[in-house]
Amino acid sequence: MILREFRQDVDSATLQKADLEKHIEQLVAEIEFLKKLHDEEVADLLKQIEESKVTVELDSDRPDLAAYLRSMRAEIESVSARNVQEAEKWYKGKFDTLKEQAGKHEDQMKSMKEEISVFHNQVTDISPYCHRGHFKT
Repeated sequence: MILREFRQDVDSATLQKADLEKHIEQLVAEIEFLKKLHDEEVADLLKQIEESKVTVELDSDRPDLAAYLRSMRAEIESVSARNVQEAEKWYKGKFDTLKEQAGKHEDQMKSMKEEISVFHNQVTDISPYCHRGHFKT
């Protein structure tokens, strides 16, 4: 009876581990998709900036549009870099959490396997006595 319960616990922990690994794969795929989408948006914005070729007359009354565009580009690149860092940080945090949970489940499975082995050895050690008539059943 106890062995059956341990087997169920081991099976449950194995399923949980598989679910966690599947979830990690989904998160990695989602991060890759978001990063690709972000890179495409940045490339599109940079393309728009390059295609907007504005002729600026050097006049003290008019703003320096080239400097403004350089400033905008630097700001976009800064935001882009920050978003990538935040996404990577978030992913690492999720991955570490899931890895830790998987490790705990693995430790529990090892412990259960050791207990099953001890119980099996105890049953094996007692079994010959039962067959020889030493114990009444």
